[in-house]
Amino acid sequence: MDLFKKEVRPPVTAIKLYGLREPADREVLLSSILDSIRSTFGALPVEYDICGPYGIKKGTTVGLKAFQNTLAKRGHDKYYTLSGATSGQFGFNLLLGARINGTACSTYSELIVWYASDNYSVDFLELVIPLLEPLDAVCGFDIDIPASDNISTETKIKRSVFGSISVDVNHKHLAWLSSIHEGAVRGVFRNNVVNDQQLASLSGNGITVFQTLPNGLHYFHLPNARHQHGRF
Repeated sequence: MDLFKKEVRPPVTAIKLYGLREPADREVLLSSILDSIRSTFGALPVEYDICGPYGIKKGTTVGLKAFQNTLAKRGHDKYYTLSGATSGQFGFNLLLGARINGTACSTYSELIVWYASDNYSVDFLELVIPLLEPLDAVCGFDIDIPASDNISTETKIKRSVFGSISVDVNHKHLAWLSSIHEGAVRGVFRNNVVNDQQLASLSGNGITVFQTLPNGLHYFHLPNARHQHGRF
């Protein structure tokens, strides 16, 4: 799904959460995502896409009712991505069972909830906590994405003089995923959710003040951290 089609979108903040296996119940996860978005933004996205054998033509979207009816009829077993957006305002991308480093034996799931930074003030924990258990998340953070970059890949969006759009897709920003349980982190951002191993790794670098969350992960906030493409 091209979140913004040919429009020039505003800068956004993207909350990115990661799991290392399939969620236990996809339907519960989607319900949690929509509930959290409705609670945070006061509305649900207006257009949706389902990648998989669900009858939605590539490059097109459907409304909320058609989205819900399609999933009710065909189930939740066969999609590999879901997305929903209100153009230029807020939305989500859910990727399930993707391969790490191209290997079939190691997979990850990624949930991105994004919003226009200038239009919304979001309580990170209020949005995130209801999503951690349904996703079976192991870590997460938020990051600012400039208008020139794709939200998922964080690479430049290229627009030709003829109006076509392309994105250089690479996975450099995900290279740390395969070592999460050895304490690897992508970076330190303004809002951070980490597992036990990551917290132990970071404690040697001065990260000592944190909050333990209901599912056993840990949260810490660094207001002066580099929030755009940050690195620790």
